[in-house]
Amino acid sequence: FGKSWYQLMTRDMGPRSRCLGDNLPELQAWESKLPNPRTSELPNYIPVRSSIQDAIDTDPTNVAAFASLAFACSRTFRQTDYRGGCNGARIRFPPESEWSDNLRVDTNGALDALEPIKQAHPDVSYADLIVLAGHTAI
Repeated sequence: FGKSWYQLMTRDMGPRSRCLGDNLPELQAWESKLPNPRTSELPNYIPVRSSIQDAIDTDPTNVAAFASLAFACSRTFRQTDYRGGCNGARIRFPPESEWSDNLRVDTNGALDALEPIKQAHPDVSYADLIVLAGHTAI
């Protein structure tokens, strides 16, 4: 019963860090995990932005795709449980990728267009890449 109650409460309260006390069960497989905080310096975003601009110049439809992806990413944030938003770029995975608002946007096409840029700049997170692509598109 304790683990079931913990799952219900955690889904409403958000990440484990918001729970009080030390009487918590071990980390569960269903818990949404955020990436570890960055321990190194920030990457140089200028070449990343240049790569995004090249993708836009090559295919002008990427303007709408990148702007829509960044908007969809930010629009999904829920303050109640901290799900959605660009932190962790969870828009790439269920359940956020399957939310009805996100199904109206071609998130997969935009993510596919950003994949070569991510491969060329592995030190940049997907979340940063999505936000920077939206910013560059606008």
